[in-house]
Amino acid sequence: MPHLIFDFNRVLLYPKRSIPVDMIMSMTAHLAKNNAASDNLFTNRVLDFDHYFEFNQPLVEYLSTLVTEKKVPVHIYTNSTHSIHAPKSMEIVSTITQSIFLAKDLNKPKDLPASYLFLAEELQAKPEELLFIDDTLGNVEAASQAGLHTHHFTANEALFTAIESFLDVYTSANS
Repeated sequence: MPHLIFDFNRVLLYPKRSIPVDMIMSMTAHLAKNNAASDNLFTNRVLDFDHYFEFNQPLVEYLSTLVTEKKVPVHIYTNSTHSIHAPKSMEIVSTITQSIFLAKDLNKPKDLPASYLFLAEELQAKPEELLFIDDTLGNVEAASQAGLHTHHFTANEALFTAIESFLDVYTSANS
């Protein structure tokens, strides 16, 4: 069965503006000092998610159709921690994905081919049954070296074509 694996930031979620690092450090320290259950700036509503981010709505809608009509499993493999755990992210992501893999929590850097072999094993799939989509070329190259199909994300139209081609090839090879 074919699977789609997406990066999160700058593929499914676009930054509207950057958050200054010193601001993040200060706010995270404030949460820790006040014994917040989480140091996540969005979960604790320290930062306004919608002020800093917007979803790639055409892609979210496309994936929703793939999941619903074609039953294609969709997963996320990301370095992101704060934005993926924001309540709004979880609300949207939960409707289109089967699983979320956090590179940091797994100790599996996205620039190493072995990380993608680990994902294939976790998904009980062969590497050639996976299409990995990321905006960082080094991550795309690592996934390709592991035997995954890959797409370097730059625009939705090219991505939609790549996904359809991947699904067509997979369907033809398994008919």
